[in-house]
Amino acid sequence: MSTTQSTAGTLATAAAGLFAGSALFISAVEQPALLEVDPSGKLAAQRFGAMYKRAAPLQGALALVGSAAAITAAAQGGHCSRVLWGGSGALLLSVWPYTLLAMMPTNKKLINKEGSEEERAELAQKWGRLHLYRTAAGLASFTAMALALARLEHKSG
Repeated sequence: MSTTQSTAGTLATAAAGLFAGSALFISAVEQPALLEVDPSGKLAAQRFGAMYKRAAPLQGALALVGSAAAITAAAQGGHCSRVLWGGSGALLLSVWPYTLLAMMPTNKKLINKEGSEEERAELAQKWGRLHLYRTAAGLASFTAMALALARLEHKSG
């Protein structure tokens, strides 16, 4: 194990963990709480723009940093390391095209407050379902990175 691989792996795992945690919070706490307070989804639609402008830069940066660091760790290791680090980095990076292609039309409609209040409420509920991919990808990539990091530590110990 190289110092570069260890450092990159630690950074990748930390970034993926933060991404997964924030995505899980949104999917398991924030979105359901807004829908519980207002089951119609109107409140969630109303607050979407304010939440999005804070979460998007943070989650976007975490996904990019985690992916780049994981790919760096993959380049420094053997076959198993390449598979774990490379695969988990690619999975974390997949949230970018997914967000741009699958979620952005919904995001834009919510941000721009397009449609009636009822239509925006339906969009807010749809957005919550779409966001589940980001949560699952974040959790899976973090788990794989934690496993890869544990393998590195085990080999060096």
